[in-house]
Amino acid sequence: MVVKVFDAYIEGEKQVTGTIDEIADYFDVSRQSISLWIKNGKDPKKANPKYKHAILNKEKTKELMEQKKKEGRKLPASVYDYYDKGEFIMTGTAREISQALDIDKRNIYSYVQAGKNSFEYKKK
Repeated sequence: MVVKVFDAYIEGEKQVTGTIDEIADYFDVSRQSISLWIKNGKDPKKANPKYKHAILNKEKTKELMEQKKKEGRKLPASVYDYYDKGEFIMTGTAREISQALDIDKRNIYSYVQAGKNSFEYKKK
């Protein structure tokens, strides 16, 4: 989901910078009101001091998107229980299992898919 940041103006004065939800909370109005302000900001005739309007802040939006991208990379890897012929061998990430047992990591992922589809596995 792309999050955008806007500058909100009232009577030509910038009041606040934030996402739609943040601006709505700041002014205690609905998201629909802020969406209308954004629509007004897209029309140069309405984006003037007599209208409430909001204009996309490209710099802040880019910063927020980069921050979210970095945070997404910090998600932990999935951890699996590895079984061989029904006997538990070890627990670890695909990389850990691959290294410990000298098995190609792609094979680990195919084993995960096979395990998800196995009726015997589901009963356990």
